[in-house]
Amino acid sequence: MKQLVLLNVFFCMLLSCKKEGANTAFEPYCKLSEKEMIDVMVDLSIVKSTKTLARKDLKNSGIKPYDYLFKKHGVDTITIRENLQYYNLDLEKSQKLYDTVSKIITGRLEKVEAILDSIEAKKEETDNEKTLDTLQVDEKKQKQIKKDTIADKHE
Repeated sequence: MKQLVLLNVFFCMLLSCKKEGANTAFEPYCKLSEKEMIDVMVDLSIVKSTKTLARKDLKNSGIKPYDYLFKKHGVDTITIRENLQYYNLDLEKSQKLYDTVSKIITGRLEKVEAILDSIEAKKEETDNEKTLDTLQVDEKKQKQIKKDTIADKHE
């Protein structure tokens, strides 16, 4: 999970680099609002991390996460690239976007960790109940063995 955050930071640093003499008047053909851009960036970060961490699983499942991302947001690679360039021209806007994306991903990560902790706690509880049931069964077996042993001695 930490890899997801680190990848996002790397992604942010990479995209925040500004070329010398960049045209500050550049505006993408299909400009996304800040909220739309944040949504795209969050999903893009998750897709990139998933492709890095679970490449084999994605390949075996036949899922094409970039196709899903493009369809979900109604964008293509050119639109995303142009909007990233546009927002990265303004350092303050860019930083605001990346901070928001980071907060959203961190929040989602915390939710996933809480769910995993809950599942683990439930599993431990179930395992403890099974162990207790096994111990109770073992006690019954021991009592039965003692009764059988005592009955065998008296015969």
